[in-house]
Amino acid sequence: MNYKKELIKKIEKLLNSEIDVSEFEKNYYLFFIETVPDNALSDEEFDFFGEIQEKLDFVSEQPSDEERSYGYINHKEYIEWLRKKMSSASSIVA
Repeated sequence: MNYKKELIKKIEKLLNSEIDVSEFEKNYYLFFIETVPDNALSDEEFDFFGEIQEKLDFVSEQPSDEERSYGYINHKEYIEWLRKKMSSASSIVA
């Protein structure tokens, strides 16, 4: 299995509005942590996809002011962040 391609497909589904952030979290988070073998990605790819997974820990549908003070963002902001992340990583997503 090409794990990099699978991760990119999951990201593209979110960015193309085929799934919402909650569904993306279910599909991506555990797949990255539990399914992708340690040696399946380069260090650069692992860091890139790992940051996407870790950012999900700070996403809430409607973060409170307190959550925002800890760096939480809402679903729309996560999608915007992810679009920028993907566009700045042409060497990884190509």
